[in-house]
Amino acid sequence: MLISMTGYCSKNQKISFPHAGDVHLTIELKTLNGRFFEVVNKLPSCLSHLEIVSNALLQEKLIRGRVYLNIRFVGGAGKLAQISPSWPIIEQYVQAAKAIQAQYKLPGELNITEIMGMPEVFESIESPLTPDDEQALLAALHEVLDAVVKTRHEEGIRLEKDFTAIFTRCADKLAHIKTAFAQEVANAKEKIREFVATQAAAGETTSSSEANAPQHNNYTPHNQVDEMQIALRKMDIHEEIIRFASHIESVKPLLDKTALEKGKRLDFILQELLRETNTMMAKCPSYDISSACIDIKVELEKAREQVQNIL
Repeated sequence: MLISMTGYCSKNQKISFPHAGDVHLTIELKTLNGRFFEVVNKLPSCLSHLEIVSNALLQEKLIRGRVYLNIRFVGGAGKLAQISPSWPIIEQYVQAAKAIQAQYKLPGELNITEIMGMPEVFESIESPLTPDDEQALLAALHEVLDAVVKTRHEEGIRLEKDFTAIFTRCADKLAHIKTAFAQEVANAKEKIREFVATQAAAGETTSSSEANAPQHNNYTPHNQVDEMQIALRKMDIHEEIIRFASHIESVKPLLDKTALEKGKRLDFILQELLRETNTMMAKCPSYDISSACIDIKVELEKAREQVQNIL
């Protein structure tokens, strides 16, 4: 079965931390296709120390692709952060106010409202998570990750149906090419036989004595027959047809395997199929064969677009 690299899941949920209490947060996980495993984490500062652990968990389940993980608190960090006065900053404000008052003999005093409106008089002190709190968060991440893996499997089933249909159509076109090629060979051989028969009947076949005599024009009916036979050999695409068929037959066992990393193998197979198709078009310039090869190339291009998204 194929597995897609595209998946998405977003959950708003309440996590009951054994130490910090109930916290509402949103976990958003999105995966896209990529050659390697790449992850972009957007975590609150109080959870930044879990980045390495979460990355290892993501790579274990997702294996390859670009991964975007975003965890944010709904309505703030709640009990994970404590607001407290920044005493050094407040002390500086008070001393500065007294110095201004003494310097210019100004009346009045600072009140609590004025102090609270000054910049940076409060600081947020994050409460460290206990190991039990971290396990509760990772359990929630597991749920989201399992949901994304499920969507990737569902998308993979659809991709597998598309690939099966594409390779079936390619096999049908190959059968048409095989028939058309046999007809082209038969026609070419018939032309050679007709030419030889015509030359023999007209008495224009070069005798052995004439062949040994010097000639001003070296081009003879024998040369023309040789050229026709060379052209027949050049248009031989029997080996390409066999190789193309063998590549097509190798696809089904690959799809049936439980091993991962099928996308790269399918990409290599598609490259070989495209190479054989181009060779058949170049060697046998028949309209029927060229038309069928073009149809195959269209199908292979469709597959190559999709294969980039397969794990």
